[in-house]
Amino acid sequence: MRHGQAGTSPDGDFARPLTPRGVHDVEKVAAAAAGAGFAPGWIITSAAERARRTAELFQTAAGTAGGILYENDLYLCSAETIWRHIATGLLSGFKALLIVGHNPGISQAAALLSGDSGDRVLRTADLLVFEGDYDLDVSLAPSLFRQTATLRRPHRS
Repeated sequence: MRHGQAGTSPDGDFARPLTPRGVHDVEKVAAAAAGAGFAPGWIITSAAERARRTAELFQTAAGTAGGILYENDLYLCSAETIWRHIATGLLSGFKALLIVGHNPGISQAAALLSGDSGDRVLRTADLLVFEGDYDLDVSLAPSLFRQTATLRRPHRS
């Protein structure tokens, strides 16, 4: 999931808060995810303010069995860093994860998991759901996943 729309902060990019529209969009997407039966066991999020708040709003609206892990290295990271967090989470026994991050890395990670050419760009508050067909005792690779749902923020006229 890409974080919700963010405003500006005098304290720099890392401290940018969600806008009221960003809060609204995340709540709508999280409610749609809950309605579709997607409730992650854990949320792993960038420690940047806008991603942290997105994760917290998602947890409140959709629920999680576990908690939220705040990771500094997810801030403006590569797809490979995101994949490492996914793999570590699955190998740790988490059955369903939500990763909250930033572009371009989160869009590149979605392309990696879906096998796309990489020209997909997630908009703010977009959530893509992937399922994997893998055996943790044998292998775990991005190619073993398939996208099963796309949840987007409400369209505006």
